[in-house]
Amino acid sequence: MFVTESHAARGAQPPGWAISIQAGEALWRGRLRVGLSLDDIAARIGADPDMVGALENSDFDRLPSRDLSIAMARAYAEIVGLSRKWVALALAKELVRRDEDAGFDHRVEHPPFVRIRLLMRLYLGV
Repeated sequence: MFVTESHAARGAQPPGWAISIQAGEALWRGRLRVGLSLDDIAARIGADPDMVGALENSDFDRLPSRDLSIAMARAYAEIVGLSRKWVALALAKELVRRDEDAGFDHRVEHPPFVRIRLLMRLYLGV
């Protein structure tokens, strides 16, 4: 994901080494940087270690709902010192891209996505 000036203006800057990597990889690198295990992260955010591993590996089929996945990623980001906004935006884009690759059109077939975008705008200011 490339961060635009508008993202930077809203405080959604990626870590310096995260120019075009996925959110899961950024979280994994952050976890290694702070020296925590997968089980440590899972315990701190109250999630199953398998779900945390799925998040790190961008294995979206093993993740819970979109909202819960983004909330889990934001909590994870805070623990490892990454921008919660950047991680939420990057993960949301990855989830949309995955759905579009599968042939889903959020504008027509999935009105709940509109609600998610509105919630992101409300809570994240994006």
